[in-house]
Amino acid sequence: MTHTLPLPRPIASPRAAAPVPAPRHRTWHLARAAVAAALCAGVLTAIQPPAGAQSAAPSRVFVTFVSHNDESFSNEPCRWVGSDRARYITNRAAIVEAAQRILEAGATWDVQSDWEYLTRVQQWDDEQARGATDGKNIVRWLAEIAPARIVVDAHSHERSGYNYADVAALVQALGAPDTGIVGGFIYTPARSETWTKFRAPLTGKRFPSFAWQPQAIWGGASRNHVNDSNASGIWRPASATAFHTDDPAQRLVNIGNATGGILAIDGTIDLLDRLGAGQLPPGRMYTSTIMIPQCELDNDPAVLASVASITQTLAPYVARGDLAWATLPEMLRIWRDEYQSRPNVFLP
Repeated sequence: MTHTLPLPRPIASPRAAAPVPAPRHRTWHLARAAVAAALCAGVLTAIQPPAGAQSAAPSRVFVTFVSHNDESFSNEPCRWVGSDRARYITNRAAIVEAAQRILEAGATWDVQSDWEYLTRVQQWDDEQARGATDGKNIVRWLAEIAPARIVVDAHSHERSGYNYADVAALVQALGAPDTGIVGGFIYTPARSETWTKFRAPLTGKRFPSFAWQPQAIWGGASRNHVNDSNASGIWRPASATAFHTDDPAQRLVNIGNATGGILAIDGTIDLLDRLGAGQLPPGRMYTSTIMIPQCELDNDPAVLASVASITQTLAPYVARGDLAWATLPEMLRIWRDEYQSRPNVFLP
């Protein structure tokens, strides 16, 4: 099987964290002067905000739908979508309908794709298929229909000769912009972790001329999903053995997915209940995601019905300002710009 080799793109520079707004309190002005003197003396290397400083943004739960189209070996429904073109076309139409419903509800969707599905898009998204999506392949259409609401991230089990850089290259070759998001990884046990390598640029195995620099990781899992991370919030994991500890010296950011299974919102509701009861600290950013089984969109009517039900259930929380829909790259931007990169690791 041959694949179109995408043109290498330069590695994106990590986005700098937004500066902490200048405080007005006299005590802090004095503290800044002391820190400046220490810097000049070579005693300190970085300015840290004062103890107890809070971001201006209120505590809120940020949520998005996420879907995976996995390799056949890891997801039985996806095996049929990836091996039968007729089934691929049917599933494609269901993806379009799902996207339209999510947008109508004001929600968001991170479509995370592995190499097998992406190569099928290259092979099977012909002119006739593209007629239903403004002449664009399904990946490009998803990325362009509402860029603030739907994005396409890389997802990889890093088997079958493709690593994350290869998948990112395929996503970009199909016309979607790079989001810088790693859509799933192993964090435990520490000896089996797969995420620390993303602190440096990753070179493709299939496309060795392509290098990719992720900005954030999401979906911390364990082998066979028996001990996945249920943390909410955004932070910079310290090390393989201290994943849930923030280290400001690290560049790579993790976005927590909270708890909940396929089309389940128990983790999201738990966070919202705690927030409404005043049990969560102020000025913190909380995160949660809701999984959509993409490869079952066309053969299980309950999937789209559940998506609609979920958006309706969460609508009152949106109306009162406790919940905001945001894609994973948008969550990263909000964390930096509105929460001043303040780490939050909430473990229920």
